[in-house]
Amino acid sequence: MRNPERLFAALTIVVLVSGCGAQGPAPIVSLADRACTPAPSLLGVQTLLLGDNNKMDVAVDASAPCIQAPDGSRSAYVAMALPATSVPYVLSVRSTILGQTVFAPRMELLDGDGHVVRDMPRSAFMFHGASLYAAVRSHADERFLVVFSDAGTVGQTKSQVHEEINQQTFTSVTPTAVVSVNVNTGNDHTVAFTYADNGRLTIAATPLPAAE
Repeated sequence: MRNPERLFAALTIVVLVSGCGAQGPAPIVSLADRACTPAPSLLGVQTLLLGDNNKMDVAVDASAPCIQAPDGSRSAYVAMALPATSVPYVLSVRSTILGQTVFAPRMELLDGDGHVVRDMPRSAFMFHGASLYAAVRSHADERFLVVFSDAGTVGQTKSQVHEEINQQTFTSVTPTAVVSVNVNTGNDHTVAFTYADNGRLTIAATPLPAAE
């Protein structure tokens, strides 16, 4: 009887930890051709719902509205109503790198009359992997969130080093056993991107754990 042959299989999985390798939109760094208003419009804005399952992914593109400040600078923006709830929550805003583009965020929290209650400058957003991220605890008097592109940052470029992990699984099949061995290798690569008036935002209102 012919002896069974030993079979070998190799599976290679490449994981881009940063998620930045994908193609993205070209960065928009000028809003000179748009009709901007002096203040953001809050009419008919979508309401952010409470809970991680209700997070909102917003594509900020060439159709986004914009404001023009008294100094002439312009910013694209996304506005939404905050959850109508007495439950305290954490409001988080994430701007994800898309190819060579990242929306340059700053944000304002407004009361029911549209007056600014709190603002967070671009410097309040810190890099968490492939995203700029900021989070604040809710205040009872805040009714609206507006995330603007930061006119002072738009057009600037930045480079980051990201890790690429390659995992190879080698499997040996014999008449008596199946043996698998994982081999991990990796390397670093540099990603260059531009702060822009367009990009992608992920916004969530996560309830705080109830006090015991």
